Amino acid sequence: MADRGTEGSYKASEMNTNVEAEIERLRQQALWGWDKELRNLQWFGLQDGMALLEVGSGPGFITAQLLDTFPSLHVTCLEIDPEMVERAQSYLATKHSGRYEIVQGNVMDMPLADDSLDFAYAKSCSSSICPTRWARCERYAAFLSPAASW
Repeated sequence: MADRGTEGSYKASEMNTNVEAEIERLRQQALWGWDKELRNLQWFGLQDGMALLEVGSGPGFITAQLLDTFPSLHVTCLEIDPEMVERAQSYLATKHSGRYEIVQGNVMDMPLADDSLDFAYAKSCSSSICPTRWARCERYAAFLSPAASW
């Protein structure tokens, strides 16, 4: 049996022989339709001042949009791909210092206290993070405070 920490995980370097082209594709994907995505997030209860878990944060493009939109939001980024972690650190460091943290790892084994977050967001990940969607959803819920949205 494969290690569930990497089983089926998206790796940008494996999706395209030109990693820069894949990063650009991810940037365009993150920014396309952002207005509608933001409206949906707000409809689901995302508000400024919350602590948000972004699962599958990639190179930080959506994270930056969230931080630009909500000046008091704190984002915990969870990304399994070490290359994406490095890119996110570089991309976000110039203007969002202190309002995010990037954790490399798998949601099923993430070192995060239960009931520590207000909102979970997993747009850029698929069911490949763990073997079953329900197990993943149960893990998201454990991190959220009882009054949280997800």
